[in-house]
Amino acid sequence: MKNKIFKYMIGIIFLGALSSCEEKLNSYDTETCWIRFDLSQMADTLQLRSFAYLSSEMNMDTSWIEVKAIGNMKDYPRKITFTQVMTDTTNAIAGTHYIAFDDPSFSELYVMPANQTKARVPIILKRDASLKTSDVLLEFTIGANEDFQPGFVKPDRVQIWFTDRLARPSNWNEYVDWYIGVYDRGLHECLIEITGEKWDYDYLYDVLGFIVMDEDWNVTNENFEEAYLEYLIAEWQKLLEEDNAKRIAAGKGPWMREDGDEVRIGGE
Repeated sequence: MKNKIFKYMIGIIFLGALSSCEEKLNSYDTETCWIRFDLSQMADTLQLRSFAYLSSEMNMDTSWIEVKAIGNMKDYPRKITFTQVMTDTTNAIAGTHYIAFDDPSFSELYVMPANQTKARVPIILKRDASLKTSDVLLEFTIGANEDFQPGFVKPDRVQIWFTDRLARPSNWNEYVDWYIGVYDRGLHECLIEITGEKWDYDYLYDVLGFIVMDEDWNVTNENFEEAYLEYLIAEWQKLLEEDNAKRIAAGKGPWMREDGDEVRIGGE
């Protein structure tokens, strides 16, 4: 009997707690709408981009950021606001290194279309001459405006490092270090030259199948085939030896890493 009374009292307390919580939680019936980054992979929160992969005639590059609205849809376009976060490193300068988020000429690009809850927003990077000798960081978050409040879901900010020099792709991680070699600009330039491939994020992920973390910290890639990768590494090493022979014959010397060691392909 006491056990039944105890369970009954626990049930009353539990229902009371639920009622209290419901009073505190915001309902989707409210007019308030939120917006957050809609990133499929944790790697998307840190992007490394380089104009070095592009034609010298290309003066701008675009990184597309996906966002997702939370709340009721509206039958009119809604404004999306990004705000730069200043850091202790070399910050990108609006108007010099990227098109300012509040530039009126591009305001129509920073909107959530009518009757939609998802949008792709362009971050337009500029090929300033200073990027030939430096890397800059554009870190930004979602700002509040008359249409949206920033959402509560992490990640709540994105970082884009960019330069006009060869840069380490954001998914050149410890797995690439293990199979290909520890990242070095000399190694990177050599691989591009002897293979004819870009060796950027897309090549590492789509072609070679190297893994990246998704938003749940899972690390998988169905494109990865270790046997095929080991075959490619052996072929690349042959290409490297052949190219080194040509370079030495021409008086250039073999391919070298920035750290002073001769380039070799394959991890430890």
